Parts: sequence; C-alpha cells; structure tokens
Amino acid sequence: MDTTNKKFTITHEFYGLLDYEEGDDGYTEHEEHFHMNWSINLSRSDGNAEFYVSCNPPEDDYEDSEPFDKEYSIEVEIEIKMISNNRRIENKGSRHQKAVFSYHNTTHDVRLMSWDVLRKRCSVDGEVNAEINFVITKMSRVAGRKTVDFGEAMREFSDVALVVGEKKFHVLKKFLSFESSYFKSMFLGNFAEANKSEVTLHKIDVYEFQKFLEILYGRNAIDDDYLVSILRLADMFDASIVFKRCETFLMEKSKKSLREKLDLSYKYKMENAKEKCLSDIKTSDDIRSAVPENREEMDPSLVAALFEKALDNLK
Repeated sequence: MDTTNKKFTITHEFYGLLDYEEGDDGYTEHEEHFHMNWSINLSRSDGNAEFYVSCNPPEDDYEDSEPFDKEYSIEVEIEIKMISNNRRIENKGSRHQKAVFSYHNTTHDVRLMSWDVLRKRCSVDGEVNAEINFVITKMSRVAGRKTVDFGEAMREFSDVALVVGEKKFHVLKKFLSFESSYFKSMFLGNFAEANKSEVTLHKIDVYEFQKFLEILYGRNAIDDDYLVSILRLADMFDASIVFKRCETFLMEKSKKSLREKLDLSYKYKMENAKEKCLSDIKTSDDIRSAVPENREEMDPSLVAALFEKALDNLK
C-alpha cells in the first residue's frame, strides 16, 4: 500500500528546562493526523532527557467513521530535531527512529542524552525548540473518518465496484467518467473494464482514495494531511474539479508553509495559488522562506519569479 505521502510535523517550544526536577516533564497538546491523536512528552527520567511519542485513537469514535478496530497498526519513521540558541543539540543516534504503534503499544520512548548534557547545551533561559517529523510507512485497520460511505450501503445506487486493497468502493461509471478523463477512457472507451462490474485499481492507498472520491462527490474532505495525496490522485485520474477544490483549500485554509504552498502550486500548475503565494512574498525573509532546501529541484519559472522579487526589494 502506497503511503509515501503520509507525512506530518509536530513542533513545540519547551520552557524552563533548567528548573526541571527528576520526574518533571513537558508535553504538547494532542494533534490529530491521519485519524489518530499524536503528542510529544519531554521528560527528566533517571538522570536522562527522554522523549515519549504517543499515538492514540480519538477518545470517542467518529460518528462518520468505521468501527474502531483494536487490531490496528501504524509503522512510522521519526526524525527528531532539537534546537536551542539557533543550534542543534540532540545526539546523532537519536535523530532517526522507527516505531510501531498499536492498541497495546501506544508510546515510543527515545533517550536523547543525559540531563546534565542537556542543561549544558540549553540556552540561558532553558528553552528548546523541538521539531518532530513523522513519515507513516504502513497503516492498516485504522478507523478513518468518512463523509460518504462507498461500501455496501451504496451498492444499490452504483453500477461498478472499484477494488482498492481489501475494500470495495461502489460508484457510478458515468459520474466518474464525467469528472475524470481517466475513468471516461476506462468505462466509455474500448477497454475491457467498460463491461465489468468490478475493477481493481493497483498501488493506491485506500485512505487516500476514500478522500479523493469524497471530494469528487462534492464533500468538504480536504485537509493538510491528505492534500498532497489528493493532488497526486487528481493528477493521476485527470480530475479537474478536485484540482480546483484543492487549490481553493491551499489558498484559503491550508496551514502549510509558504515554501510548501509554492512547491505544490508550481508542481500541479495551480495558477491562482501561485499568484497568491507570490503576492504574499514582500520581504527578503519571505524570499528565503520560499526557497526549498534542494535548490537544484526548483522550477525554473519559480527561480525567475523569486529573483524578480529580490530585485524589487533592492529598489
């Protein structure tokens, strides 16, 4: 199952670490990402500085979600960045971690360094900025929030079942054909699928496809977690209405960084989002924040636009 786009970041500023006693800790509020609640805890334990990453199902099942399955499993790669006084302070060995979360294993602990070393590396006021980057490499049997149920309840209103992984999505061929040139060719062209009542789609994530279909059906199902995945599927299936709805979300509601927004707007040729991002660049700091870490992969037209912005700032 393709989960390459299931990425998110939790950031938090921990204060007063110089005053921590044994057993003291600081923690973040729960953040919901990919149907689960995530939080970070920094603790002084047995003379060491330790991180605890927690991953739990929502306290209450969603009314619009599948039944909660206690056999769920989430495999994650974790990158830890800790910065104090503008320099990284964590040990190299603790930067990259792998963890598996389940109903019986909801936390993952990381020993960073001794507390005395942390104290020495902290800024004078004991502040540390933590940035934890997560990449979900495998996710199974997680109860996802749904705004449309394409399961058995939709069977009598459909004429084809799209099989993704272990799930069947009951949909209408003509509706998909109207909204997507990919499905138009599949169902109204000279392909064998035109006469089938069940079609398998390969190498597609079931959670991402659920979101894609919901948006295709006009539901307000876009969020920052799934935005990249939805755009990838919109491109794959050539679904212009999904692109338009993603572009509107990117401009009006997304909390992604300016750099991320620019990258997506150029990659998927979303002209309105591109103009909005460029109009938000007004200072030299804005220009720096828009430049990706890997500059060699920058779109040439983006390089030209940022160069023009830089020249304007010199006037």
